[in-house]
Amino acid sequence: MKEKELKKKVFEWDTESWSKAFELWDEALKNITPGKALELGGRRGGPSLYLASKGFDVLCTDINKDFLDQARAFHQKEGVSDRVKYESFDALNIHYEKEFDVVIFKSILGGIDRDNKYYKESHKKILKQIHKALKPGGYLLFAENLKGSKLHLTAREKLRKWGDTWRYLDHHDLDEYFEPYSEVKIKTSGFPGAFGLNESMKNTFGKIDGLLLNSITPKSWKYIAYGYAKK
Repeated sequence: MKEKELKKKVFEWDTESWSKAFELWDEALKNITPGKALELGGRRGGPSLYLASKGFDVLCTDINKDFLDQARAFHQKEGVSDRVKYESFDALNIHYEKEFDVVIFKSILGGIDRDNKYYKESHKKILKQIHKALKPGGYLLFAENLKGSKLHLTAREKLRKWGDTWRYLDHHDLDEYFEPYSEVKIKTSGFPGAFGLNESMKNTFGKIDGLLLNSITPKSWKYIAYGYAKK
């Protein structure tokens, strides 16, 4: 599968900005032989497709069983269903220990415990649960929403029905979140892409960001964090 096509199927929206995660995900996977993998918060299962295409046997999970039905149909269409299994459970309580070579997620932390003012403790708990589920030397691959600039926060509150409740991460919290891991590499990206009115505009803005703005935009203005963490 061509990388451009894989980007769209893995990330689905704002793909030019979010797919920058491939850079560090691919870097991490060079250090590990394909084996067993776990996707958390799978929804349609794009990251499971990414790992299956790399030769991993993937357990695609989501707390919502309806999403897993969608993922199953999607993977059958993409021809990777022989490499993917499905299970419903809460990412706050992963019942596996030293089981997976890779764990992957995209954009799930902000929706966890969003009505609880202590949501940061839940975020840290998930990272510890993932650490437990990984084999020694295993990798977590992730891409997650950041708060971004004040302009991003205002636009989300006005334009998205979940924008005023989603718990966007502060980039200052990332070091604390990943404290249990032996090696962590994180990059931040994205400024104009979030303001595109449709996918075409988002991707055009994302290309401008990659060519020019990402290198001069303050980290605190960016709305995507991505990278890997090694157990």
